[in-house]
Amino acid sequence: MKSPPAGHLPSEAPPDLLVRRARRVALSTAAWFLLFSVLWILLSDHLLLWLVQDFDRFARLQTLKGWFYVTLVAVILFFLLRASVLETLLAERETAQSEARFRLAVEAYPGPLMILSHAGRILFINRAGARLARRAPEFLLGREVEQVLPAEFLRQSGDCLRAALRGEPGLSEVRLEGESEPRELELRFLPVFDRPGEVHQVLCIGHDMTAIREARRQLESANRDLEQRVAERTRDLEGAIRDLEGFAASVSHDLRGPLRSISGYAGMLHEAVGSSLAPDHRRLLDQISRGCQRMGRLIRDLLEYSRLERKGGELAPVSLVDCFQTLREETAERVAQSGARVMWPKNPPFVLGNASLLFQVFGNLLDNALTYTRPEKAPEVEITWTADEDTVRVEVGDRGPGIDPKYHERIFQPFERLHADPALPGTGIGLTNARKSASLLGGELRVAERAGGGTVFSVTLRRAAGGESAGQAAPLAGMAPQAD
Repeated sequence: MKSPPAGHLPSEAPPDLLVRRARRVALSTAAWFLLFSVLWILLSDHLLLWLVQDFDRFARLQTLKGWFYVTLVAVILFFLLRASVLETLLAERETAQSEARFRLAVEAYPGPLMILSHAGRILFINRAGARLARRAPEFLLGREVEQVLPAEFLRQSGDCLRAALRGEPGLSEVRLEGESEPRELELRFLPVFDRPGEVHQVLCIGHDMTAIREARRQLESANRDLEQRVAERTRDLEGAIRDLEGFAASVSHDLRGPLRSISGYAGMLHEAVGSSLAPDHRRLLDQISRGCQRMGRLIRDLLEYSRLERKGGELAPVSLVDCFQTLREETAERVAQSGARVMWPKNPPFVLGNASLLFQVFGNLLDNALTYTRPEKAPEVEITWTADEDTVRVEVGDRGPGIDPKYHERIFQPFERLHADPALPGTGIGLTNARKSASLLGGELRVAERAGGGTVFSVTLRRAAGGESAGQAAPLAGMAPQAD
């Protein structure tokens, strides 16, 4: 297995080095004391001989000088020894506390932890490691690891252990048969260097992976079950969609037949006897014709909605220039009849999409802008775009009556019409189709109030890589930002 990065742990100094350090400190202290004593004796004796000529008096002062020196040395030794002993006691207490914390930490560690000598003898082992060997920790200390650990442990991790004794860190996975169930361990061997290239000890840290591996296996099993269920539900959903599309096509065909008959009969009556009918009767006949037209549009929109999912598929770079040019040509007659002023965008970039779905989005938004207008002025529609590295946002703004913010989500629900005027065309499903199409394109459709009055619909689409230059290099006729 791949070895982990080498981890060099700080090692304690060997005993011979500590002895040499202690000898140097002792010799240095003794030499300084000897030098100080010799200088004191020589200088003090010469000073007394110079000050005192009487031999008896000189002898007494020399005795006093000796007692003074002994007392001074005793006082100095007292303070030095007290500081040294205090420092030693504090160090011993700190060492004992540190060792207690270390033992508490390693004993609380759930996995096995061992420290081995360079000869492979156990210098330290926690209780989890002792349970692995099924022995008491006291029994294992000082014994060779190959004599006390299970054979299957050595068989699976022996190579990594021997490599660590040579100075190479390693990682090993071990599977052991436990008393109740198998255990899976991950063992990391880290050499501890005394000098460069010389291994002093080996640290072995183990982690029990049994619960983690079991949880992983259960998760993989659950994922497989989930994928199987999703696949089954997907097949069921695809079958339901096919059935729905077939039902929608059948219903639309069955409804269109009688509707065409009613519309045809109404037209024939209008041509045959329309001039002789009373005004109320002609109004009723006109309402029948308009009702048939609205019903026909509703059936068409419902059928289109049922087919949207099938139009999704794989997305490819699509020119918005071509999309708006086609939309402009197909709506030219209606724009002219309404007297609307439409500002078209200049050279929009390529997007990832589907030409049919893009036409659904912008066709429905333009139709909505031309339908819901202020009666006192001609419709005004402005289409603009902005882009960044990943997305293109196209905005379709109008100067109509606007939409109350509390209805901004409601208008995208099927058959929701905020205006009850039956004279206004529309089926209440156009904006539903637009948002559905935008979602299938991997984008989104939002609505907001427009500054100065009106409404702005914002369509965010994914930008096609490298499509900008193509869109600018080949603008179609009439796509400058001018009004129709």
